[in-house]
Order: sequence, then C-alpha cells, then structure tokens
Amino acid sequence: MGKIGFGCVALSSILFEHQALALVETAFDNGILHFDTAPLYGRGYSEKILGKFLKGKRERVTITTKFGLGPNTIPIIPAAIALPLNKIQKTIRKQSTLVSSFSEPDLLSYRRIIAKDIKISLENSLKNLRTDYIDYFLLHEGMPYFLTDESLNYLTDLLDRGVVNKIGFSANYLNIINPIADFDNDWKILQYENSLLHSSLPIMQKYPEKLHIFHSVFSPLKYTNFETKTPTAILLAIALKRNPDGIVLFSSTQRKHISENILEVEKYNNFSLLELEKIIKDAIC
Repeated sequence: MGKIGFGCVALSSILFEHQALALVETAFDNGILHFDTAPLYGRGYSEKILGKFLKGKRERVTITTKFGLGPNTIPIIPAAIALPLNKIQKTIRKQSTLVSSFSEPDLLSYRRIIAKDIKISLENSLKNLRTDYIDYFLLHEGMPYFLTDESLNYLTDLLDRGVVNKIGFSANYLNIINPIADFDNDWKILQYENSLLHSSLPIMQKYPEKLHIFHSVFSPLKYTNFETKTPTAILLAIALKRNPDGIVLFSSTQRKHISENILEVEKYNNFSLLELEKIIKDAIC
C-alpha cells in the first residue's frame, strides 16, 4: 500500500495557532511523514504554521509546496492574530453560494509562468517553512507549456543545486490526462484527485514511472448502511491500494479524526481492492 500524507490546506482556517500546530503534531505522532502545502493556502499562513511545526523534525519528513498561484508576498501579521481574524471573515462569508461537489473540473486556461515569479515564490516559501530546501516543488494548477524557457532553466538549476529535490505538477485529473500535456522525465511528480468519481488508472498507466500523489479521496458523497462508523477509512484504504508506490493525502480539522482514520485504515490492510470497493459501492444511496 502507498503511504499517507497530510494536507495542510485547512490549517489557516483553525481559530488558534496552537490548535493548528496540534493538528500537524497529531498527524506526525500517528506516523505521517509527508505534509502538503502551498502559498495559496491561507495566503501563506499554512506554510508559516507548518514551518513552526518543522523545528527539530525537518530531516524526518518530506514537504510539498507549490508555485504559480497565490501571493508573492510573505504574511506580515503573526499567525496568532491572523487566524482568529480569518475565522471571523469566513463566518461572515458563510452564507455565500455553495459550489456543487459533483461539478466537472475545467481544463486550465493558459497563463505565462516566468522565472522571476517562481524565484520570489520559492524564496518566500523557504522563509515561511523555515527550511533551506523543498522536497517536492509543484506547479500549482498549471501545465508544462505555461512555463517559459527561462523558467525551465531556473527549475533545472534548483534541482542541480539541491534547493529542490523533485519537481512536478498539481492539477485536476482532466488536465493531467490531457494529450496536450507532456510530462517529460524531469517532472517526477503528478498530484491530482482520486475518488469514486475520478479514476486514476488511465493516468497511472500513462505515467508508470512518476510518483503519484492523490488528494480529495473523501468525496462528499452520502453513504448509508455502513457497519463501520468510519467510511472515510475505507476510502483511504482504497486510495492507498490504488496507489501502492505513491502518497495519498487526507486532511482533517479534528485531532480525533486524524488518529481514528490512521488506526482504522490498518484494519483493511488484508482486504483486496475489489473487496473494499464493493463495501463502498453497496453502501452508496
């Protein structure tokens, strides 16, 4: 089975910084050694919280951050102040129109990614994360042809100098499988959603040599008739079996749920993928 990673997209939505830190500490204490973030997540505060957590642990974990989306500035307000303010703003906006979970993702529109912007994004991420290298550096919602030749040369230089260990892409599955996309040998990582709604098999067959990172495995479907109280653990187990050599991301804003999912998923180690998928399919309304 693949290994589990923790998605840090919601860290900045927690009311207090110490609570956000406790989430990643709980994930770490339960054996999770990969953490995924991006400048876009909380406008840099996800990275800053993760950076504080990394003190004394950096060599024991791997980190994904991204470039190409999000602010090219470092947050100035301390997280201890910014997080409560962010929570208030989210509460005020809570009545906004909800987007259907079943909407099909779109193909990405072209945007030009230049070396200068990548450099600024990387330098900010290194400061936020309090590290001098990034394990996995992914173009956020972008395709290879978005990058200028100068950008490609800059990324190659980062790899040569060891500032970045691997580069790749984070985009929805329609863009990853799009014939116009050309993920050559320099691009080692593909990150995209995987769930009952989105099959990873065509992508994995097309790019068997890549490191595949799944996210969105807990699709917001309604399930009934479960004998277990933790259907999320079954969904996690399915994704791990679909991606035996890769990483499966999940996230939670509740420490209890993190521990429960890690504990529960181990119960399904000896189930086959077909058995697990049948359990889920039989329980869907």
